[in-house]
Amino acid sequence: MPLLGGVRPPLAALLCLLLAVAAVTLVGIGRAGHGDASRPAGEAERAVARDAAADLHASVTAHADALRESASAFTATAAEGTAPAAALKSLVPPDTSGRGAALLDSGSGRLLAGSGESLPLSAVHAAQARPGGRALAPTLVPDAGAGPRLLYFARVTVPGSGPRIRWLLAVSETVQVPKVHGDGRSVRLLLPGGRPLASSGSADLPQAAPSPAPSPSSTGIQRRVPLPADTAAPLPATDAGLTARAAAAAAAPGAADAGSLLGADSDGRRTVAGWAAVGTDADARDLPMTVFTYRTARSGAAAAAHSVFAAEAAGALVVLALLVWLVLWLTVQRPLLRLHLSATRLASATAAGRRDPRGELGRPVPVPRFGEPARIGRALESLRRQAQHGEAPPAPLPGGTGRGPGLRALVVVCAAVLAAWSLPLLFLLNQVDAASAVPEDQVLTQQSRTQSAADRTRASLEQATLELGSVAPRVGAGSTAQRRAALRSFLRHHGRFRSVYLVDGAGRAHEHEGAAPLRTVHSAPSGTGILSVSSTGRVPAVAAHVPVTVVSGGKQTPTTEQVYGEIDESRLADRLKRPGLGDTYLVDGAHRVLAASVGFTAYQQLPGQGLTALTADTAAGDAKHRHPESGVVGGGRRGLAAHAAVAAAVPLAATGPTQALDWQVVAAEPAQALPLAAYETQWFTMLAGLLGLTVSLACLGWLHVVVVRPTRSLAVLAVNLAEGDRRTVLYPVHHDEVGSVTRGFELLRQALTREGRRPAAGSTAPAAPRPPADPFASVGHGVPTRVTWGTPAQYGEAGAPGSAHHPAPRI
Repeated sequence: MPLLGGVRPPLAALLCLLLAVAAVTLVGIGRAGHGDASRPAGEAERAVARDAAADLHASVTAHADALRESASAFTATAAEGTAPAAALKSLVPPDTSGRGAALLDSGSGRLLAGSGESLPLSAVHAAQARPGGRALAPTLVPDAGAGPRLLYFARVTVPGSGPRIRWLLAVSETVQVPKVHGDGRSVRLLLPGGRPLASSGSADLPQAAPSPAPSPSSTGIQRRVPLPADTAAPLPATDAGLTARAAAAAAAPGAADAGSLLGADSDGRRTVAGWAAVGTDADARDLPMTVFTYRTARSGAAAAAHSVFAAEAAGALVVLALLVWLVLWLTVQRPLLRLHLSATRLASATAAGRRDPRGELGRPVPVPRFGEPARIGRALESLRRQAQHGEAPPAPLPGGTGRGPGLRALVVVCAAVLAAWSLPLLFLLNQVDAASAVPEDQVLTQQSRTQSAADRTRASLEQATLELGSVAPRVGAGSTAQRRAALRSFLRHHGRFRSVYLVDGAGRAHEHEGAAPLRTVHSAPSGTGILSVSSTGRVPAVAAHVPVTVVSGGKQTPTTEQVYGEIDESRLADRLKRPGLGDTYLVDGAHRVLAASVGFTAYQQLPGQGLTALTADTAAGDAKHRHPESGVVGGGRRGLAAHAAVAAAVPLAATGPTQALDWQVVAAEPAQALPLAAYETQWFTMLAGLLGLTVSLACLGWLHVVVVRPTRSLAVLAVNLAEGDRRTVLYPVHHDEVGSVTRGFELLRQALTREGRRPAAGSTAPAAPRPPADPFASVGHGVPTRVTWGTPAQYGEAGAPGSAHHPAPRI
């Protein structure tokens, strides 16, 4: 029956797996580093395009929500019999230029009133006819008479003499190009098929008239002022097809939400473009636009390939694997196989009832030269001589003490040799110095995206002051109940605030609605602005404040009383979050965290001295002339990538309600997350070292469990058996070489025990007195069996059963 398991499977697995690790090392590290330098630039441009698309979608959604809130507020205060023209004038003030509005009958679609530019009524009717309330979703009309337009809808209900009158408010807005940062970066809005919709700073596309900037009004409709267009270089003629490819990729069924494209290489430079769909799965039909950003980047080999290093590392592993396998084969596998054959041969020769016609007992046992196999071989040879010549057991067996290096020490040495190859790859070789490995383009892209995050945060805070300004006239007069009702209604329609309350001239808060105020700073600044109203607590409190106004003679006069609105921290965190931007923080002038895209403790300091130093550099100088700072921070000794991050710090704003704040937006992306060839090489190097260490420990541990440990136990039992221990039974546990040798020793023990009980040839024993007849002591045919034993003097000094000095009983 063939042996199962044993010494051969772990040694074969060790050699095969180490050769496989060598192949992985050669292929993985050898291919790492190949590629184009524009690939990480393309990933960065994809992130920029995704940010711009998300910002545009958020802007459209916020404008639609503001229009619906305005219509809802008008519905709550409209008088019976309000004329459509008057209602439209209240909903859309006439000073909002660059926009058209219309009121239509919800049932028939008939135009009731209009203002500003004419609206494409066919598009309005088509949107109104969609089932499931789809008429309220913003819709792009690319072929309007005055150019592409975005249509926003809201339902208006006014009381009538009979049933309530239902109108549909439609507002037309100019399509806005999202703002992107970065020198030389351009942005376009594309329609399906690649047709340009709008562009920033490019002369070859029609410029959309900018919308007015938000301004407070009692109706909630906001104006927009033109934003300065970025200076953009035209797309090279050789890359004109990139826009069509981007639009096709965005419109493909099941396509990703963003991607990147690379233009043709020309004189070491190429166009790097990114695209992102504006519409999500829910509104892709209504907003079929694609944001397309591009710039010029250097091309060429990203980094020198590590083919030579990969070949050297793989070759070294192959040599070590063959060396370790050969040593283990010579010292473990071959000796155990020979012991297995010798033990089986001697056990067969001494089996009960068999003779030794071949003279197997006369053939010496080949004794190994090292460790436990050597001690087992000497014990087996001693047992062979005892079985052949009846020799007395040696006391003790030469070299049978079990001391000295053995198989366990050999396995430990082999593991150390293989670990000497794996550990340097895992911890030392090809480690990246982040300060020199991260290209400047990646640092500038991080700064550009952080500027976009600061713009979003600033716009959100400014929007909070605009929304809060709409309630200031309503709480300026009336009873306490009316003021509280106005605050309650405002809080119900504006979800960005967690609580709203009034603060008098002395700084005392009263008449709050919503959650309990977090305000602990009792100062009462004048005017409109944003401030932090607490310095302790579990949740940072950022609030907008607007003076309460009193309307008199058609004019609004501010009072010493102010209305405060504490902004929900999660809304600020949403403005900071963007995929691939890393951990983003909003910090005050003392570098304390007020909001973050990750979990944080209220008012904690920025994590790491590098980020703190970066914000200190940004805050240096005049508040109106501060500029963003970026770079690779952290990393500890040698700037290793394990702790390094690409970080940027951007001042929140130099103008507007937030200009008095010394706040900054700080973003830090781990350097290891960047798609750079240097990190790819590092990961493959560490993977090779980890695989080599795992395979070595697993296979050598397997060898120790199934071979070394049983062999050490067998060596002790074999030496004891050879030195005369006939009482200890040797049990074979596994069906392998060690189990076979154990079985052979057990058969030899049984044979020697039988021989010890048998009288030697020609020996006589003195007659002993006949014992009393025992009727139960007869065996076979009624012949009594008489057992006589030798005298004690015949036992000799040894007196060991089965020895030459211990005569066997005579039957």
